[in-house]
Amino acid sequence: MRWRMRLAAVALCLGTTSGATFAQRLDDSASPRQTIQAPQVHSERGLSLADDEQARFAVLSFGRIEYKLATAAYKGRRARIDLVIPAVVRGLMAPDGLQLRWRGGRLFADGEGRGGERVPVWSGIVADAWMIDTLELTARLELRKLDLRDTSFGFESYFQIEVLP
Repeated sequence: MRWRMRLAAVALCLGTTSGATFAQRLDDSASPRQTIQAPQVHSERGLSLADDEQARFAVLSFGRIEYKLATAAYKGRRARIDLVIPAVVRGLMAPDGLQLRWRGGRLFADGEGRGGERVPVWSGIVADAWMIDTLELTARLELRKLDLRDTSFGFESYFQIEVLP
């Protein structure tokens, strides 16, 4: 009897959410990733990390990065696009040890977020099959949260789209 009540509750919840939309990852494979240069790295005071014995943060400046998002499936629909910062970052002991900041180009809004967060960068009616814009991207790493045993630091942020009513 109890399992039937639980099953009924689950069915009711599923029934009430069936009309909801969910965020989906956007295809950005057409983005010109080959043009991304190795970041400039310095301390929070603008000094070389090797020269700054009091450094608490490493700042990685990636410069302007172009993104080309495939939005054809959403053309004519109202939507929101978020930048997703991964919660698991290779070489980092905790997701809050990473903070991203960016300045948008023509379409994307400026913003910032930490590991594990989704941050809105655009909202409106999708007008074209491709949404192309740039972000001037900077990452800030808390040095005490780096896993010094893992020298393969790296992460890949990505975009999600959610169709709005």
